[in-house]
This record gives sequence, C-alpha cells and structure tokens, in this order.
Amino acid sequence: MTIKNMRHILLLTLTLIALNAFGQRKGSKVTVIFFDNQNPNLKVTVDTLLKRKYFNFSEIPIDLFFASSNFHLPYYVPTNGVFKNAAKDKECDMKVYPATVKCYEYDDKKRVVKMTVNGSGTINNFTYKYNDKNQITEINDLGTKFFLVYNHDGTLAELLQSDGVLNKKLVFIYD
Repeated sequence: MTIKNMRHILLLTLTLIALNAFGQRKGSKVTVIFFDNQNPNLKVTVDTLLKRKYFNFSEIPIDLFFASSNFHLPYYVPTNGVFKNAAKDKECDMKVYPATVKCYEYDDKKRVVKMTVNGSGTINNFTYKYNDKNQITEINDLGTKFFLVYNHDGTLAELLQSDGVLNKKLVFIYD
C-alpha cells in the first residue's frame, strides 16, 4: 500500500468519524417555555419553566414522559412507556378502586392505543396516535387533544394541549 492510498484511507476514516460525531447529540441545555391562555379574556401568559438546564439524552430523554413528570402536561401517561409490559398488566385491577386504576388496549405492535383511568374524582379515556418512529403524535381525551412535535433527533419540540378554545403549550429549545 502506498503512502498516497494510506493518506486517502486515513482522510476517509477521519471524515466518517467526524460526521458520525456531529450527527449524534448526546446532550444539550434545554429551555422550556410555557404558553397558557386560560386567563380572563383568553389573554396569553408566557412563563419560562426551565432555563438552560443540561440533560444527557441517553439518560433522560426529552419526550412525553419528561413533560408529564416535570410539568404535568399531560397529567396521566402510560406506565413505563408506550409498549405492553408487566407493570401495565397489573394496573387494571378494579378491586383497588377508588384508588386510581389504569387499563390499556394495544395495537399489533404492542403499543398503547387506549388507556382508561378511573379513580376517586377521575374519569379519563385516552387514545393515542403514533408516527413511524413509535413516537406519540396525538392524544385525545374526552374533547381535549394533545399534539406532539419532535425534532429530527427525536427530542420533543412542542407539546400543545387544546380543547378548541383553551390552550396550553410547552416549547422546548435546545442549545
């Protein structure tokens, strides 16, 4: 092998390594802004809920479950993700009512497509729609809809809750 060929191979290898490193974002500082028009005369209020906090996405994905656990939007989500698992199977036990009971229905990919939540003062019927990456893109619950928009790397960009008049929205900014 000549020095010229080795130089080309080395240059190609370094280029591929650099492209791979730039294509993957392991973490970022995240800012979350909350928009809400549930005020007199539907006036919109804006609040920064999280400001430039660093997250490693392999440890803490910024997704529906992050939004629910940190900002309670939406309040109820499927236990342990969107796929069928043993934890979900144990939750549908009406003997514990009036404590909160969650029951699930699944599609052919074993993803949650319907979740009912019953408890003292709680009745919800959630239906879920997915994109081709198994990310939830829409949730319907008794007239209230949630819409989720993702960035190309799978991180959550926006989460909107709307009943047609009243709206709440989380916007996720990464830097």
